Amino acid sequence: MRLTLKRRSDRRRGTFLNRSKAFGIYDHKGFKDILPGEVEVWQRVERRSRRVFRNFGFLEIKLPLMEMTELFKRSIGEETDIVSKEMYTFTDSKGRNFSLRPEATASLVRAYIQHRLYQDNPSKRSL
Repeated sequence: MRLTLKRRSDRRRGTFLNRSKAFGIYDHKGFKDILPGEVEVWQRVERRSRRVFRNFGFLEIKLPLMEMTELFKRSIGEETDIVSKEMYTFTDSKGRNFSLRPEATASLVRAYIQHRLYQDNPSKRSL
């Protein structure tokens, strides 16, 4: 179940419901605030999902939101639209490139190999 809250504008009338946009301060497309009222719905869904996964023997893994950019270039391909147009990439003070994770597959495989999760019960993992 998803709650829908009117936020930035009433598109039918073109009036702003959230004045912060007029000042240039607003959330970016694709980045959504989860507000009171919605948070409780998300928490309920997460609790139920964890219970179902646990009943089927899955274990949870929390992946970082940022990874080294090279991980995605290797797994997705350097010339794909995801890498060239859709990734948010940053350079740290040591000149290393990091990107916000565009999807979880590459990060999950990296964690699986790096932490030798294949030595435990390799058949069931969940994000």
